Amino acid sequence: MKKRLLICIGGIAAVLFLVITLNVTNGNLDMWNERVYNQIALWRTPALTCIMIFISFWGQWFVCLLIAALLVAIPKTRKQVGVPIMFATFSAVSLGYVLKRIIAIPRPDVLALIEASGYGHPSGHTTRSTVFFGICALILWKRTSKKSIKIMTALLAILLSILMGFSRIYLGVHTATDTVAAYLTGIFVIAFCITVLQYFEKPPHSNSR
Repeated sequence: MKKRLLICIGGIAAVLFLVITLNVTNGNLDMWNERVYNQIALWRTPALTCIMIFISFWGQWFVCLLIAALLVAIPKTRKQVGVPIMFATFSAVSLGYVLKRIIAIPRPDVLALIEASGYGHPSGHTTRSTVFFGICALILWKRTSKKSIKIMTALLAILLSILMGFSRIYLGVHTATDTVAAYLTGIFVIAFCITVLQYFEKPPHSNSR
């Protein structure tokens, strides 16, 4: 991707994140969050709850970092796969941690089906999953020439990210705005990481002849 496009995407994501966050702190989106939660809560069943807990587990920070670490440890996947995924995942974990403590928006006051501590905005699980699946999809997109595989990979990454965000709302530990803000945070991190990684992949050309 071109550097200007990445900067544009990251900038738009950052601005939209600020807009949503300001509206959340002002209480302008409380009614929307409540409506979304009430609708999703109607779909709760024991079987679906088990599925959502399973999906949510894979968004935990140590799970994402462990998978990335394993890819780094394997020589064949270290440089082209492991390092980019580790860098992106670590960036997502770090930024999510900082944002939660700066913004300090509490989790929703609803019936939660699992225990969750700390602040809620943005959703850390959703941020990490968006970045993890997004970077994986981009790596595979770059390494394959088949258009069908590229499309399926992109759709799968989007689907998995959506499912993670949905699971967090379903389980009652995040609001809809927490997850939307997390998607925007994830997009920002992806744009940032690609920009940095491209810089190291293509060092400045020497003027010497």
